[in-house]
Amino acid sequence: MRIQERQIRFLPIEVFRVVGNAILVEHTTRLGSRQAVAGVEHALLGMKVDGYRRVCISPHLAYRGKGVPGFIPADAGLAVEVWLRAIVGEGKVMTTMSKRTLSACPSSPNCVSTQAIDEEHAITPFRYAKARAEAKEFLKAVMATLPRTKLVDEDDSYLHYEFTTLLLRFVDDVEFLFDETTKTIHFRSASRTGYSDLGVNRKRMEQVRALVSGKL
Repeated sequence: MRIQERQIRFLPIEVFRVVGNAILVEHTTRLGSRQAVAGVEHALLGMKVDGYRRVCISPHLAYRGKGVPGFIPADAGLAVEVWLRAIVGEGKVMTTMSKRTLSACPSSPNCVSTQAIDEEHAITPFRYAKARAEAKEFLKAVMATLPRTKLVDEDDSYLHYEFTTLLLRFVDDVEFLFDETTKTIHFRSASRTGYSDLGVNRKRMEQVRALVSGKL
């Protein structure tokens, strides 16, 4: 993970490694153990040794409203570069978190999730009949038609979009998770800030449902 000089004082000296002009943080983590923020764990999934990824991590997959005082502001997104140098105990470690997961909705009403169990946040998932890759590409094509939408992360079974509102430029996060076993697309749509969304997240996902219904 690349780090700026002003951030060095927050970390122990033994984690640093200098490569050329870059100061890197060397960190070992066990997937699923919460030793790294969720967004970094998501980035590691599917990577191979010597692989590299640059990802934009949304606040709800990083430090949320708490931040790190004097280091990372509250509700800040993170731009992270990840190099995977080694996998230790591959068979054991990689199976602890073989799939991505969706974060639970907060208590505020500005979130819907197919994995929520309360009426305020719960919403029905999508179903697909095609091969997962084909269904995912169709969903991506549909999402590309929606205004102010940006794909920020993707792997074989996961999509993460940012939606930006027209006037106030608020950002909502929409995640899709494909479950090949049940041919189900789980999703979560949530506002990063505020309390009530006036039903915007639910309306958005029902709009997407109408666009993909019977075509997946």
